Amino acid sequence: MATNKLAPGTVTLAEYQRGITEIHDNHQLFVNKIADLAIREKQMKYAGVEVVYREIDIENPCILEVVHPAGLLKLQFELMGHSEFTPNKNTPSSIPVLIPCGQFNGIYMPHIAGQLYYPHSRKCLDVTMTLDYLHRVLGPQTRVIADFLSQVARRQPCLLHKRAQRITVEMHRCINEIIRPSVSAHLQALFISNKLDELILLIADDISRQTNPLPALDNLDDRGNILRLKQWIAEHVTDPITLSQLAAIAGMSTSKLKTVFRSSAGLPVMTYVRQQKMEFAYHLLFAQQYTVGEVAAMVNYQHTQHFTAAFKRTFGKLPSEVAYQRAV
Repeated sequence: MATNKLAPGTVTLAEYQRGITEIHDNHQLFVNKIADLAIREKQMKYAGVEVVYREIDIENPCILEVVHPAGLLKLQFELMGHSEFTPNKNTPSSIPVLIPCGQFNGIYMPHIAGQLYYPHSRKCLDVTMTLDYLHRVLGPQTRVIADFLSQVARRQPCLLHKRAQRITVEMHRCINEIIRPSVSAHLQALFISNKLDELILLIADDISRQTNPLPALDNLDDRGNILRLKQWIAEHVTDPITLSQLAAIAGMSTSKLKTVFRSSAGLPVMTYVRQQKMEFAYHLLFAQQYTVGEVAAMVNYQHTQHFTAAFKRTFGKLPSEVAYQRAV
């Protein structure tokens, strides 16, 4: 009988970890090729925080059997792909975790035993940390995630968010700088340590904004509306954005928004939106983390050739001139 190529294959943790490791000054590169998986990892340790960036090429869906008796406290960012963890039966110290593409979550489990399901190729960042580190970075602002920290302190398995949250534009930028720091080698340890602190603060700020939203736009004057609308665009640059949507958010008619925005910003509102998307795309490509096609999809271009044309009009160069497909 023919084998069903769509059926997930099972890989053990021992098979996953059996690879080649190269040690560098402050990080190590890990490479392995097993079954239908090609694994590349960049592992870094800074101030007691362990950072692992992974690129996994997956030919067919797979299940990875995992066991971590010591457990872990981490942030997991799914930059490309999809991760789903299912605990083994009778393992109350482990909980289900689902993180779709472009989302993240904070995870704590005192003991891990279960299966990770990967249906597609992945790019992800894991930041494993301690409670002391979180308290040091957040200081008095630990109250923003007090419930999560309280459960961790009691060794109760928990998630930072009930459902995974979207990785914001600012988080993307920070992650890119962690993966591919743009400073001299002798400054990288300090640079990345600061960026890790910044990433934690961005997450805390995102939670705070959800808990305490800014005033409604219709309570502001026209100038305040435009400033707030620009902030909204910056925070949603990876979302599809329409003129009617922006007008509704600003509490204006589309014709009034066009007039007020051009008067305030000096260019049409949808031109501004495209400009912001292109600038974000340039940043992603320059960070050499994503392919041109992946970046095009992230800024909502269905066809790569249309994205390429828009990019060339904006910057006078092709996306391929600043893009590179692998970061490790």
